[in-house]
Amino acid sequence: MVSIQTKEQKIEYLSYDVVNESFINLNCNTPTPLSLGMMVTGNTAGGDLYYQVTIPAGQNANFVFNGTGDMVAEVITDCVTLSPIAPPFCGGGTYRIRITSPTMLTGPFDLTVTAYSTTVTIDITENSGTANNGTLCEGEDITLNANP
Repeated sequence: MVSIQTKEQKIEYLSYDVVNESFINLNCNTPTPLSLGMMVTGNTAGGDLYYQVTIPAGQNANFVFNGTGDMVAEVITDCVTLSPIAPPFCGGGTYRIRITSPTMLTGPFDLTVTAYSTTVTIDITENSGTANNGTLCEGEDITLNANP
């Protein structure tokens, strides 16, 4: 366990993962920052780990987590209730992630967070043989196709 002292505050609960050569945070109030698109690997020691990522406005978050046994990654509301937030994670914002194991399992994991934007284009195609004037009327049949 490492304790860092600054003029403003003292940060405790910061550990160094020798295998992955990185600091990990055991305190929800001071989560380890994540960079978008970068995989973080770690090893739990039977306790929860906390990370934080900021998604730009107008974009959505995608979380990819691989853990050992019953380990899960949860996006949580706050450090008091630790309540999980259900996806989807749309519109940007700052997200706090908890890596946890209900059975206090120790083991490796990896987590990657990416941001993406969705664009919806609706093209009106007339199949009746009548020229398309770009107008849909109530009661007309339409088909919407989604393409990745």
